[in-house]
Amino acid sequence: MAVTAEDIQSPDIVLYRLVSHNPAIDWDFLSQAARKQPLPRRNPPSEHDWAGLSMFTSYEAVRKLGVLFNWKHGEWVAVLRIPQAAPITIEGPDRKGHVVLYDSTGKMIQAELAALISSYVIRLVHGPSVASLAL
Repeated sequence: MAVTAEDIQSPDIVLYRLVSHNPAIDWDFLSQAARKQPLPRRNPPSEHDWAGLSMFTSYEAVRKLGVLFNWKHGEWVAVLRIPQAAPITIEGPDRKGHVVLYDSTGKMIQAELAALISSYVIRLVHGPSVASLAL
């Protein structure tokens, strides 16, 4: 397959996510809603946000979240290289570098797409013991 001018102008997207497993498994790439977890009682997000898969645009931002929640969401940081052509929709980032992923129609990611997303992991880092990361 030849590389086109469009390919050069559309690099892959690098994102970071806290995960519970090393190696990461498909379950690590399901949203709280897809895992059938109830909405939090304090400051509940919208159902749309709860259905989304949270990631961050920098290692520092995802590590900050890990420290803030005492690594409750997982001690491992998955580094993902997501192709521009991946069948996902990305909303964000906000000012903290938080993005939310959905399927190509803007709906919750199901198991089959979670498996595809897990194949985009290029590296796993132990968050509590690695303060900074250079790719």
